[in-house]
Amino acid sequence: MASITADQGTEMLRGGDFADCSIICSGYTFSVHKAIIVKKSKFFKTCVSGKFKESKLGSVELADEAPYAVAIMLVYIYCGMPQMTCGHARDTNRDVKDVWPSLGWLADEAEDYVEFTIQCTARVYKSADRLMIEDLHKHCQELLLSLGDPLGVAWSVPDESGNPDQRFHIHYSSS
Repeated sequence: MASITADQGTEMLRGGDFADCSIICSGYTFSVHKAIIVKKSKFFKTCVSGKFKESKLGSVELADEAPYAVAIMLVYIYCGMPQMTCGHARDTNRDVKDVWPSLGWLADEAEDYVEFTIQCTARVYKSADRLMIEDLHKHCQELLLSLGDPLGVAWSVPDESGNPDQRFHIHYSSS
């Protein structure tokens, strides 16, 4: 299958034309294409191509994921790496709003874009890990580590060994 451009990916997400799978997250349904999502996510590949109920039903329930984080992951899968930095938070929100207007209000109402970016990136980091989207997980890890020091934030991020006992924690300093 030939690569698609970011504009084509956005249009595929927005229109849902020929979508053959749904991702359901906290009551929000994302219409997706199996051929696209399995290329980036080992989790989705296992779910929709195996003998699991998701394959038969044509839908995947993500009860523990935040819809906004799933939206950012889908923008990444279809369009390329999102610009999840404090300076680009409005651009990322515009990308999400462009496809799913009902999700875009989250960043619009954020009083502090730095804090919003950190929280959102942390959620995407966690979700990308669970859904086995390795390059997005790595991107978020690098971004969080780069943001931590100048903002007085301490991170506990699992190292390359992938130790499942390690947890992701955010500690804000008051100064």
